[in-house]
Amino acid sequence: EHIKHWADRLAADGYAALAIDLYGGRVATDSAQAQALMNAVDEEQALAHLLAAHAFLADDPRIRACRRGVLGWCFGGGWSLRLAMAAPDLDAAVVYYGRLVDDPERLRAIRAPVLGIFGDRDRGIPPAAVDAFERAMREAGCELTVRRYDAEHAFANPSGARYDHAAAADAWKEVRAFLARHVKASAMPDLSAMRTYVFAMLKAGDKRGERIDAETTARLQEQHLAHIAAMARRGEIAFAGPMTERPGEDPVIGILLFTVSKAEAEKLVAEDPLVRAGRLRAELVEWFGPKWLAEKAPR
Repeated sequence: EHIKHWADRLAADGYAALAIDLYGGRVATDSAQAQALMNAVDEEQALAHLLAAHAFLADDPRIRACRRGVLGWCFGGGWSLRLAMAAPDLDAAVVYYGRLVDDPERLRAIRAPVLGIFGDRDRGIPPAAVDAFERAMREAGCELTVRRYDAEHAFANPSGARYDHAAAADAWKEVRAFLARHVKASAMPDLSAMRTYVFAMLKAGDKRGERIDAETTARLQEQHLAHIAAMARRGEIAFAGPMTERPGEDPVIGILLFTVSKAEAEKLVAEDPLVRAGRLRAELVEWFGPKWLAEKAPR
């Protein structure tokens, strides 16, 4: 009932909230039974169950979620982290004092931002374990926010003896802000404030591999930059620039965002000295973006 209550609170905030039962419908009536149910959970089956729930939120025609997050307390908090490691398309994960992982290699699979909620007087997930988790997440390059409270384990469970109302209320405020930031779909854009641009991806031309003298290379590059500067002065491009990384077999070397029609953009690209020399080629696609990009384009 407690978990159903939390699902209702999430639904009241505008989310499609799916409460996951990892116990096969069995309900404990005391702590000993609860511990036995937890110990009996098949980890492989539980993860498959969570992944199926994650897929359901995106696939069910009543929901079609474009963003999805996971939230768990204690045993569920550990599984929240496990799902983040197993689902690279997850958008957010909240871990309330759940079992942690401090192996950076395992954590490196996480793509979602993670919020961790912990009690400094928790003997099951002590501060030292949280410290190790933070270090491992940093080493793995993962985004992590940690909130610590002067409270015991399960301090956010109002049905437990260690419930701390002040800490629980503050933690829930943090969770709501975190989910709103990472999971709530943004409002539809104001289409009246949008317009069509032409996005040009500059790639290697047929003659880029041919060796030419340094003087010719420098002259072509200077003419190429002058051509871009001229288009910028006339307001024909909103921005331009080289790429810092070039992965793949056919890498994008630079980009141009044109404010003119596709036909005009094709003509301007063809006039580029490096394109004429066969050192570059361009792939052009139309792109829908905010009008202010064109309005702020240099003249």
